[in-house]
Amino acid sequence: MKCRLLAISPGPPDKSWLSKLTQLLPLGDKLAFLFRDTESNAHSYFQHARQLATLCHNAQVAFFVHRRLDMALALGAHLHLPSYGFRPSQVRPHLPPNQYLSVSVHNSEEASQAQGADFALVSPVFSPTSKALDLRPPLGPEGFLRLARLLPCPAWALGGLCPSRLPRLSKPAGAAVVSALWQAENPLLTAQAMLEYWGENPS
Repeated sequence: MKCRLLAISPGPPDKSWLSKLTQLLPLGDKLAFLFRDTESNAHSYFQHARQLATLCHNAQVAFFVHRRLDMALALGAHLHLPSYGFRPSQVRPHLPPNQYLSVSVHNSEEASQAQGADFALVSPVFSPTSKALDLRPPLGPEGFLRLARLLPCPAWALGGLCPSRLPRLSKPAGAAVVSALWQAENPLLTAQAMLEYWGENPS
């Protein structure tokens, strides 16, 4: 995957983050978007996912659905797996080669089960502001590097990330972001600052 930055939705669609997603779309293939909504029922999620998939496709932004293989196949979308449920090795044979598969990883046991994923979201690197009830201690830069070395796929950092914190990490393959983008007054500038960490030309 060309991009280094994955924007993750903070919940069900609302005008605030949809407006900011629109501001991010000019990044094109330098951006990916994961639609994570654990509150809506399956029908509502699919209807929203279909609209967001079209929006992202038209902007050449890689679009991921959360957890649902059936919806990824129906929409031709990429798929992100949470740490619970099916393992990547169980899902990969059912997903076309041109559709990416990512997985959440929080510890060494989950890292050992990431075979088959194209990349892993390793978290929480720093304390996430988007999950107030997440009581897991942050991994920190050293913990992130330790899990990254155990993985059979590239490690992307997730959790409390912002442009000033990225340099503290040992070159993650990419960064997944929630609050730093949706709470930013200008999410495009924030995203561009993060992409510069990899020497990307965000224009």
